[in-house]
Amino acid sequence: MRILFIGKSHGFSLAPLGALREEHEVVALVESGPRAGAPTRQASDVLRSIASSAGVPYLHLTAATVRDLVPFARAARPELICVASLSSLLPPEVLAIPRHGAINLHPSALPKYRGPFPWFWQYYHCEKEIGFTVHVMDETADTGPILAQEMVPVALGTDVRDLMRRTEPVGARLMRAAADALDRGDAVLRAQPPGEHPTARVVRREERLIDWEGWPIERVWHVMRGTYPWMDAVDYPGGTLAGARWRIGAIDRRGTTSRPGLLGRDLRGYYIGHREGRIRVRPRLSWRRRLRNLLAGR
Repeated sequence: MRILFIGKSHGFSLAPLGALREEHEVVALVESGPRAGAPTRQASDVLRSIASSAGVPYLHLTAATVRDLVPFARAARPELICVASLSSLLPPEVLAIPRHGAINLHPSALPKYRGPFPWFWQYYHCEKEIGFTVHVMDETADTGPILAQEMVPVALGTDVRDLMRRTEPVGARLMRAAADALDRGDAVLRAQPPGEHPTARVVRREERLIDWEGWPIERVWHVMRGTYPWMDAVDYPGGTLAGARWRIGAIDRRGTTSRPGLLGRDLRGYYIGHREGRIRVRPRLSWRRRLRNLLAGR
């Protein structure tokens, strides 16, 4: 089956792309750019290189190139569009091109956590299982019929990046199974149940969503371990640490005199205070950031 694949250059997208290429003909690749309002970034070389090696057309989808998507998709003549990470809705003109329509891999158990930040909100609400769903795409976000779904248990304090890497094969398997079923003509579609469900809105890095006074330290720690790619739990320092990404370490039960939610430092390094102890944190600076700090005399 001829497939147009849309994704980004990370494991959540690359794993299902690899699985689809084992059985189907990927005839074009689209790399999704940043979400509206986010800083524009250069496309990674990964998907571009895959397209070049396979000899198929490639499009980096941004606000400036979105007008090219419809003719690009029509020229590829796909029978199915497969999506695993997309920063905007597909226009109806694109959805109508393939005879099997479009399907999307979403990291939640739909209809729970529809929206762009499902990883964040599943950690925030301390879900004991993370869901993965392949569903048919329609003109609204994450509302189409379900083709495949699977749950994965999440231990308290699991680092979200570790969980993402560990569950890449789950998404790949579900996407491949859904595409295979559509190709065979025996796919079973299940309408999403109605009702109110938690959603997954966009979160800004500077938002402060942790209840430092009310939550036990285990919940604070778990939420921090699962949300640091998108939100800074506290105000981190500038100076030589400007631009650092702070990784979350272990719980330290030894007491602290600092107020909950404030960054401190002792002989063992940095920590964030809590009434039940300390949560260890450590800064990580990219080599580009370290070089900029050095040139700035920090």
